[in-house]
Amino acid sequence: MISDPTQKKIKVFICYATVDLEFARKVYEWLKPFGWIDLWFAVEDLLPGQAWQNEIEKSIKDADITLILLSEDAFSQKGDLYHLREIRQVLSKAAGFPDSHVTFIPLLVDGVNPKDYLPENICNLVQRHWVDLSFEKAEIEIQTVLKKIAREKGVQISRKMKVFICYATPDLNFAQKVYGWLQQFDWIAPWFAIEDLLPGQAWEEEIKKSIETADITLILLSEQAFKREGKLYNLREIRDVLEKALLRPDHEVSAIPILLDGVIPKDYLPGNIGNYLATRQWIDISQGTWADNFRKLRPILELRAIEKCEIEINTLLEKDLSSGNSARFNQAIERVHEEADHINGSQHRFLRNALLNIISNSETVMTTRFMAAHQLDIELAEDSNYGRELKDILELNIYKAVPVPRSSVYMFQYPVTNIQYERFLTDDSFANLKHWMNLLISVDAPYLEGKEWIPESKVFQILEPHRWHDPKFGKLRRGFPVVGITFYEAAAYCNWLMVNWDDLPEKEANPGLRPRKIRLPTEDEWLKAAGVLPGHEKSDFPWRSDASETDVAWHHANVKESLIGQTTPVWMFPSGASPNGIFDMAGNVMEWTTTLNPHANDQFILHGGCWSYPLQDARLSRKFPYNPDKANYTIGFRAVVEYK
Repeated sequence: MISDPTQKKIKVFICYATVDLEFARKVYEWLKPFGWIDLWFAVEDLLPGQAWQNEIEKSIKDADITLILLSEDAFSQKGDLYHLREIRQVLSKAAGFPDSHVTFIPLLVDGVNPKDYLPENICNLVQRHWVDLSFEKAEIEIQTVLKKIAREKGVQISRKMKVFICYATPDLNFAQKVYGWLQQFDWIAPWFAIEDLLPGQAWEEEIKKSIETADITLILLSEQAFKREGKLYNLREIRDVLEKALLRPDHEVSAIPILLDGVIPKDYLPGNIGNYLATRQWIDISQGTWADNFRKLRPILELRAIEKCEIEINTLLEKDLSSGNSARFNQAIERVHEEADHINGSQHRFLRNALLNIISNSETVMTTRFMAAHQLDIELAEDSNYGRELKDILELNIYKAVPVPRSSVYMFQYPVTNIQYERFLTDDSFANLKHWMNLLISVDAPYLEGKEWIPESKVFQILEPHRWHDPKFGKLRRGFPVVGITFYEAAAYCNWLMVNWDDLPEKEANPGLRPRKIRLPTEDEWLKAAGVLPGHEKSDFPWRSDASETDVAWHHANVKESLIGQTTPVWMFPSGASPNGIFDMAGNVMEWTTTLNPHANDQFILHGGCWSYPLQDARLSRKFPYNPDKANYTIGFRAVVEYK
């Protein structure tokens, strides 16, 4: 394999006695293909005229890890003094590190316990776990340790998988489609003659070299291609591919036949080639859609990438999730759900962390961040305790309230979510009139009997929010703000929360907070919570920055310019929080306050802008009067706590 000279690598020194040269070379051949390993092997790396002792000492000093070959024969030979000297230098270097730090690995050539023949002064070699080279999995054991050390040192051990596209000229259009599909995966490096051959290159040599270095070859086959002149070139390529494949174990997939016309290859290919390809499972793309056929091809490509290129399955998953391609994103989610043993398995934990990374990355396209946020909301909703999972995964608490500056109230950090409001809907006391009476209209106004608003026929029925069953806004969106809530329903929820405080997670999230009343905020309280300072009532937004409007729409708030087109999880925009950590005070949903419209005393003031309004409407100075008995899917609410 041709390695990248700029790639960071781990340095490995092979320490051996002359009598064990054959085994040392075997280890060297095992490790040579890995581009992330910088091997030093005397017979390969010492140059004529060099001071070999100095070079060896320098290489041991520079090595990240040394592989020490040990055999009883080596220590019964007179020439073992050089080997002993190298071992002593390795042990001297190791003494400067804690025991937990791996600086060398003993490799047993003959399976004999080293303590039976090693001199006393280097017998501490046996205190390290060794690898027996006679063991059939010795190669894997060595690679596993080296990979661990490489990762600890920040070495990228994976590389792109090389895919050669073998086709005949009549099938060029099909080959171009395959090439285009492969290009969307940044873990694949496809080689396609009309794209990768450069002017002046010896094309036969380049093709032969590309076949030799490919991890897998896709052989496009059609009957018409072999009835046309020029098929000899295609046959030559296929023979080269098959010669390489015949040197591999049968279980190793190095070539995949792709039938373009559904005709079995042995019906038209020369006997030896046709018979071989007939023994390999092919993909017939003459049936079904291209998308379906490519979906069949992808699993074997992933498997080959994992086997040959050190690409981990989680790396492939992360690349799909962050691709911005909704089809790849959804297929990645499906694969996790199909393969995971249970909801809290390692794949699911990785998935949640990967989604969180996408959401947190301000450089990621907003639509991709929303897909990730939506999916994370679904993943967390699978658990019985959504709020606790949010706390564990996102380190936030949807039940937390914080003090509002220059006031006597605490405000909840997030708008009330669907999962929180659902508790009220499903509680046996929902229709209890004590929740629906004494609904505060404003600080200066009298109380209003909530039952006067509820139609008499529905007094003892559950009143579901507008859009409650809408898959974009309703109850399935657990961590999204509840919408379609009238002023009265929002105020009734606050009453219910007050009555049930001692039995709800809000109490646990706010130790020491003893509510006297829970209600909707006044406009003044809302603005103070949003970060408006005295004399700055026309402040633009809750955050303090000189961000451009485009930057705001992408990183701080869910507004029309964000191009999301619906509500988002209440925790999606941490950079848009107010100075005291209150989320979504601009964008996502407008919020009820108990302040009357000075121009119409039957309306109340909404603040905050929303997902369907332009950014300018999310400014803190903007206010929207609205009738208390009306609901809309742009309106939500949050509560404040008057404390004792």
